[in-house]
Amino acid sequence: MIKFVRMDERLIHGQVAVKWIKQFNISHVIVAKDSLVNDHLMVKTLKMAAPQGTKVAVKSIEDTAKMLKNPKATKANVMLIVDCPADALRLIELIPEIKEINVGNYGRNTVNREPDERKQLTQNVYANNKERKQFQQLVDTDRFIYFQTIPEDKKEDFKDILRGK
Repeated sequence: MIKFVRMDERLIHGQVAVKWIKQFNISHVIVAKDSLVNDHLMVKTLKMAAPQGTKVAVKSIEDTAKMLKNPKATKANVMLIVDCPADALRLIELIPEIKEINVGNYGRNTVNREPDERKQLTQNVYANNKERKQFQQLVDTDRFIYFQTIPEDKKEDFKDILRGK
C-alpha cells in the first residue's frame, strides 16, 4: 500500500532516510524515474542511501504503476519518490489512488533546460514558468499537494504557494 509520495530532486537522502521512512514505517521505497533504470551506479547508490532493511527499487514510471497493481504490493508500506513535477503528473495519471504528494526540494540542484530563470517559491522549491505550470496542473488534480521538508514542519498547501501567500 502506498503510504507516502514525495517529490524531491535529491531522491533518497538524509531527510528521507532518517525522517520520512521512520514516520510512515516504510518497508519499500520505489524511485520512479525513467532515466535512472539503467544507471547501475546510481541505483546502487540509492540502495545504499536507504536505511538497512528497507527495500529499494528504481523503476520507470510505467513499471512503478504495474508493480503497485500487484496484490503483493498491498502488504508492503511503500514510499514513492519522483524528482520533478512532470513525473509526479505522469505518476498520478497511472496511479489514481495517489491522493497527496509531499514536495520537499526541487529546482535548486537540477539543470534548468528552459530559457527562463527559476524563481523561488519556498525555501527549497524553485521553478521556471514551465515547471510552475506543472505544479499548477498538480494542484488542479484536486489532490493535496503540499510543501513540507521534514515531518515536524507545518504542511504548506501548494495552492497558497502558487498564489504567493
